[in-house]
Amino acid sequence: MKKAAVLFPGIGYTNDRPLLYYAGKLARKEGYDLLKVQYSQDPKSVKGSPEKMQDTLKECLHQASIQLEENNLAQYDRLLFISKSIGSFIAIQAATMTSACVDQILYTPFPQALDLFKDNQELIGRCIAFNGTNDSWIDVNEIETAAKKADIDLHLIQDGNHSLETGNLETDLDNLKKIMMTTKTFIEDLK
Repeated sequence: MKKAAVLFPGIGYTNDRPLLYYAGKLARKEGYDLLKVQYSQDPKSVKGSPEKMQDTLKECLHQASIQLEENNLAQYDRLLFISKSIGSFIAIQAATMTSACVDQILYTPFPQALDLFKDNQELIGRCIAFNGTNDSWIDVNEIETAAKKADIDLHLIQDGNHSLETGNLETDLDNLKKIMMTTKTFIEDLK
């Protein structure tokens, strides 16, 4: 079986930051080819501006679509999309454009991404999500409600911010290990 894992970063949270970097390593260990989407956007220009966010989402989706087409996802029997922040919306939107069933790992997804997942569940496989309880970009109550509606396994990181960090190094390292162990189990269970 030919498998691909695709990383969809956030705007300022690149593919070489811990959550995506280690999740990518876990996927490779399970035999997935690793593909990395990249966007060219200014991360400081969207927060607090719904119009700029919408424009950025459209542009990032356009850029991701081109990159996915270049990688010919149709050659793979199994797809796993791993995303961070706005990358979650782009990953779920991209999944609706493929002819394959796509499993999803969402780190700090936007509620709109979970709503999109719920509306397209027949096109998308299994899904797991992680969010911090102290995320300044996302209302934790909104994300809990959206996850319940979409039947997504949501893991909340106590006091975690939008990068799932608390500011305490030891706590952050412990949390990162727990997140990655949960991610590892999820990927292993996709067999």
